[in-house]
Amino acid sequence: GGGARGEAKYWEDTLCALFGVPTDYTVLVSRQYVGLYHLLLAKTPLVERGVVRGARSLCAGCGLLGMLGNKGAVAASVAVYNDRICFLCAHLAAGQSQVERRNADYHDIIRRAVFTSESPEGREASRESAPPGEATPERAEGGGSPGGFAGA
Repeated sequence: GGGARGEAKYWEDTLCALFGVPTDYTVLVSRQYVGLYHLLLAKTPLVERGVVRGARSLCAGCGLLGMLGNKGAVAASVAVYNDRICFLCAHLAAGQSQVERRNADYHDIIRRAVFTSESPEGREASRESAPPGEATPERAEGGGSPGGFAGA
């Protein structure tokens, strides 16, 4: 019951019980966008010692005005020691005939998936995010194909 939200809650509860949250692991991000669900956990001692910190997340919709439809992405950023890592999960148009649309959506998501020190947890990625190449504290970047992401 409860549709996608109910399913996300079910998965969070099930996975947290399986991984021993909060004793063994700590939830850094639990975020849903339409049918995508992003759960990011870290070992509790690493969080307590400040090794893993500063988790943030955002959603970026694709489609009409970036809001309608079931396509888009969920991204999460976390600091590990002195480096930041970005995780991105996307649901894009399927099929060989949709390659151009998929690539365009991929590039739009990457352009908008920008985390700054002021980014609140759970924000929506704006269509007015920093343009490519502009200096930002962190940007999800593609490695030339829709599978290669790295935190900057």
